[in-house]
Order: sequence, then structure tokens, then C-alpha cells
Amino acid sequence: MSQKKLALFILLSLLSIGSGAVFGLLDLFGFIDGRHTLSFSLLLISIFDIYLITITVFLLNFAQQNRVVLFFIIASLLFSTTFFLMNLNILLTITSSIIFFIFLWYAYSTSRNRSQLFISFSPREIFFPVIKTSFLYFMVVLALLAYSQSKVLVSQNSLISPQMIKTISHPIVITLNKQLNAELKAQLGNQVSNKVPVQNQEQVIRLVLQESLESMQENGSQDIYGFKPKEIPIEKTIVYKNGDIDVAPVVDAMLPEIARRLNDRISQYAVFTPLIVAFLVLLILQPFVYPLELIESFITQIIFKIMLKTKFLLLKKEVREIDVLEL
Repeated sequence: MSQKKLALFILLSLLSIGSGAVFGLLDLFGFIDGRHTLSFSLLLISIFDIYLITITVFLLNFAQQNRVVLFFIIASLLFSTTFFLMNLNILLTITSSIIFFIFLWYAYSTSRNRSQLFISFSPREIFFPVIKTSFLYFMVVLALLAYSQSKVLVSQNSLISPQMIKTISHPIVITLNKQLNAELKAQLGNQVSNKVPVQNQEQVIRLVLQESLESMQENGSQDIYGFKPKEIPIEKTIVYKNGDIDVAPVVDAMLPEIARRLNDRISQYAVFTPLIVAFLVLLILQPFVYPLELIESFITQIIFKIMLKTKFLLLKKEVREIDVLEL
């Protein structure tokens, strides 16, 4: 085995170990559950791992072909080992490792076939289409993770967490604050101004809010986002000196109950929910793939120029005979 091929195999092994660990640790629900930084970091690392693995497999095309399948089997076993250690899901581990092996073989065989189609070596024509399809395998693994993680959460009746609702509802709370402030100012008029003592102003606003809820409660049939007026802790509303209000503390106090009701509703469709979540993950992440492809295409050009300049890769000319049809 040549030193370069050995170096590529060692690199592939290390990347497989790292990729398995990162995918095993990746928590897709962390993006909407208050763990944005960790989840985003792991996602970027996993994308970069897949990218480097694709390049490594591509370079193995230009070494001797013997033992390549053995290399991929070992790499898949290393991937599955760290993946299992991180999530302890044997079925998901087996499925992911099979997909990983298929991905390795696809990247190898496709890049090899494409490299024989062109007279001049061109990473853009040979390698970039392979990267583009490689991301499909990446998306499939993410969908499997989403399915597995959501299935566990649904079984625990905790797919929707209070923190998740807080993250998602933040824009709604901002809009609701603007709407309520506009209505209060229109309703109270001069009673809310800088000339009115702050204490009196706050009392007036809280009284109006309380009376509004009580009047809705008397009607009996009116709900606010599915909650009866008596279930809303309106007293937690923040009243500022300028007369504006903030209902975020009210929503925060209701988050556990909102999460419980949503989880109860979701549990009725427990069979279909993981599939829906996996499909949504694919739809949400798909638009981000194209910008990543552009970035990595630029990086790839630089990498190949460096490898050619340092003579890690040698560019040679050879004469080939081809069949030509004539009439």
C-alpha cells in the first residue's frame, strides 16, 4: 500500500469516527428548543465531515483499486461504533451505517466513472455533481434522526416542550403586544399619557385588561387561543412607564399548559407524527443545501489547486484508443 493511499485511509477512518459521533450527538429539536448554538455547531461539523469524506473517497479513485471495498467496510464499522455510543439506538445505527456504506460506494464509483468521461481534469465537472448527490445521503440520515428522535419524544408525550413553544411564539408575542398596545391607547385615550402619574396609569391599564377578560368570561363561548379567560394569568402583564404593556410573562406562565395540551393532541396521531416530522425536516433543510454547495465548490477549487501544486496529485497525459462510428 502506498503512503498516500495509507494516509487517505487513515483520514477516512478518522472522519468516519468523527462523523458517527457528530451524527449520534446531533439533536435536531435543539434548534427550536433553546440549544441553538450546540445544534448548529454539530450540524456544521457533520456537513463538513461529509464534504471531507467525499473528497477523500474521490482521491482514492486515483490510487490502486484493491482493498477499496474493505476500506469502506472498516470505515462504516467505525462510523456505526461511534454513532451507537452516542445515541444507543441499535436499529438506527444499523440503518445509518448501511446508508453510510452506500454513500461511500456511490461517491467512489460515480466519481470514478465521471473522471473517465472528460479529456481534461475538471473538479467542477467531475466532483461537484458527486458532492451535490452526496448531500442527499446527508439529508436522508437527518430525516432518520428526526424520525427516531420524534418517535421517542411522542412516546414520552414530550414532543412539544415549553422552551420550543417560547421560541416559536416569540414573533406572535411581539405582534400581540403591538396589537394590544394600539387597542389600549385607542380605548383609554388621555388616561394613558406622560401627564398621568405612573401608579394611576398602571392601575387603569390593569383594570381595563382584567375587565376585558371578565367580560369575555361572561360571554362563555369566547376563547383566546384555546384558553378560557379565567385560565389566563393576566396579572403577570408588565406595564411600562410610557403606558405600553408586555404580555410575554403571561405567555411564559402558560407555556407548560400549552405544551401539555399540544402533546395530548399529538399523541392521538402518534403513528404518523414521526413521519411528518421527518418530512418537515427535509423540507426545512433543503433550501440551505444550495448555498452550502456554492461555498464548498469554491473551497474545492482551492483544495485541488493546492494538491496539484504540492504534487500530492499528479496530472499526467495518456493516449487512449476509442471506438468511433461512421456512416
